[in-house]
Amino acid sequence: MTETALTSVRDAREGRDRFEIMTALINSPSFDPVFRSEIVEIPPDHPVYRWICLVTDCERPRAGRGDLCGAHEVAWRRLRAEQSRADFLRTADLVGHGEELRERRCRLCPERPSRQLTLELCHHHQFSWYHYRDRHGDAADFDTWLAKQLPRPGYGRCKAVVCPGRAESPLGLCYRHHRRYRREGRPGGAVLPTQWGNRYERVGSPVPVAYDNESDFRRWCSRTAPISRPGQINLRGLHPLLRAEIQWGLFVHARGSGRRWELTQIQSLADYCRDHGFHSPT
Repeated sequence: MTETALTSVRDAREGRDRFEIMTALINSPSFDPVFRSEIVEIPPDHPVYRWICLVTDCERPRAGRGDLCGAHEVAWRRLRAEQSRADFLRTADLVGHGEELRERRCRLCPERPSRQLTLELCHHHQFSWYHYRDRHGDAADFDTWLAKQLPRPGYGRCKAVVCPGRAESPLGLCYRHHRRYRREGRPGGAVLPTQWGNRYERVGSPVPVAYDNESDFRRWCSRTAPISRPGQINLRGLHPLLRAEIQWGLFVHARGSGRRWELTQIQSLADYCRDHGFHSPT
């Protein structure tokens, strides 16, 4: 047997042994279950990985490497000559939700994502409400309209392999992956018919999806990266050993008093390793 073959056997066995050890450690009672999932959801005020703005009751994520969201960072720079930081953090005005932090379900359709933060309605019900409001003007009452609406079936999970979100349309992509798909030139040319909601869905007919090359579309879905969300580290699609090592590293660092790790950088590392097929970051 050649030296190269012996090395390959040894490396494969070492990888299996290391993965078995990592799996046992991650499944042990002492391991923080926050880091056990393939999609790690960090609590907003985590003592080491805190990602929410420090202003009292602010729901926006920190901006960059600071401790404040973008809006409160601007306000603090304007007011820091007039008050202490502690007073500012306690009394600063709230500035709203900002970008959507997590996918929300339509209030009427449990299997569809909402498209609008305030209304919490899916694409169909959002435009149905707009149409009702346009027809009734000032007399339009949201609660009256809402009571007469029926739930619609969902479109399943987003076809982007790493995405845990729900598809927003028969195309099969969540809202953010659909935006990325269009921005990247629509590989495979997947497209829905014009006015598909009225022509097909409204009358109960299946909505056809046309492709220039369906294989190219499926390939894009299998390779595109997760959507970055504050407080979330998506480890889907990673080699099992690599995923376990990142989970273990997050846990060990959280127990120490080392410098803060930026979650966006950890996600970037995971995405890079996924793109290049790495089995371990070491």
